[in-house]
Amino acid sequence: MKNLLFLSMFTLLVFTLEAQDTLTAENLRPYTYLFALSQGKMNGDGASIWKQIVVESDFVLLGEKHQSSQLGHLTSALLPILAESGFQNFAVEVGPNAAEKLEKLASPTTSTQAQMKAFTKKYANKTFFKMPINFFHGHEDAAFLQKARELNFDLWGLDQELYYSVEFLLDDLLEYKKNSADYKKIRRLHSKAMKRYKWLNLKEDLNKKVQRNCLLLEDEEINNFFGAFAAKDEFAQNIIVALKKSWQIYCDNEQRKYKRANRVRAEYMKERFLANYKKAENRGSFPKVFLKMGDLHLTSGTTSLGVDDIGSYVFDLAKEKNLKATNIRHIRRFYKSKNKLIDYPNSNIEWVKYWRPFVEVGERDKWVIIDLRPFRDPLAKGELKTTEWTAYDINHYDFILISPEDTRVRPLWKN
Repeated sequence: MKNLLFLSMFTLLVFTLEAQDTLTAENLRPYTYLFALSQGKMNGDGASIWKQIVVESDFVLLGEKHQSSQLGHLTSALLPILAESGFQNFAVEVGPNAAEKLEKLASPTTSTQAQMKAFTKKYANKTFFKMPINFFHGHEDAAFLQKARELNFDLWGLDQELYYSVEFLLDDLLEYKKNSADYKKIRRLHSKAMKRYKWLNLKEDLNKKVQRNCLLLEDEEINNFFGAFAAKDEFAQNIIVALKKSWQIYCDNEQRKYKRANRVRAEYMKERFLANYKKAENRGSFPKVFLKMGDLHLTSGTTSLGVDDIGSYVFDLAKEKNLKATNIRHIRRFYKSKNKLIDYPNSNIEWVKYWRPFVEVGERDKWVIIDLRPFRDPLAKGELKTTEWTAYDINHYDFILISPEDTRVRPLWKN
């Protein structure tokens, strides 16, 4: 009986210690700050945290959940704070030619919504939700694009030219040649190239095993159209080279060369960042940059896919130049889809159990920002126990940002 009592007390002690060492929502609350948006401005304790982040940082990396309407509103509110602290560069997850197109669509800034709407209506496939410029197809996206251009931010397109950007870029090549002597010939080549592009899209829709991008690289009609542009034609070659690099990355994925595709894509982002950064350096000693991309790309260190992505590169650059980078990962708790509200901690969705402490702190009507940095030392010393996914976030993100009740962005073709 005495041994049984001792065993029971020992088990209770071990359980208690483990419970104290386990990260919970309650552990997070002293480092959790709330804020709300009102008339495009932040209010609450979390607003002060944002201002501190911006003032102290030379690179602010916002790792987003794509197509978040709430994050679109927050970005519009955040951009003036960034501008006040000298940020003039805005890096986004689109191709370099798509970024130039966005700047044109936002000129004049008062016409941004109308021009973005007309562009998206022209090139989007609404049936299959194929967007000409992903992550810039909602009213909320157009609103923060307009705000960025009003504040004179330069848009940096770091990524490959995304999947359905091809049609408008082929049209841009044709438009570029409208006053040339051989325009009629080029227009015929363009027509044949466009028919092939649309046919390959249809083939992919009918048969998902079709390697659409590998075929685009080799297609005779498309390459004949590209061949109409001189090698020294910088405008045309910027588009052609970017498209071919993008198709090769997608082709690697189609051929299940995932590691290569992820590595090449990351290297391309780094090249694009460095090229833009050097241009900005020529205008000032240490340009400040705001990056808004998918959260996986913006971790410090190696990503969970084993890639040293653009986030890792920016943190290394900051260290090399004695500057400061800060990254924030955006997640959700409440999400409304098709008139159904999901509260993730109370759902049966598998991923929730890995990030439960973070998600449980979320509020339905307020933004939440959690400072993860105080948890790194206890985690390293073994004083804090948590899942490997939560531990990864603590070590590779500075803050967790949780939006209030969220929805998808409202498509630009809807009023």
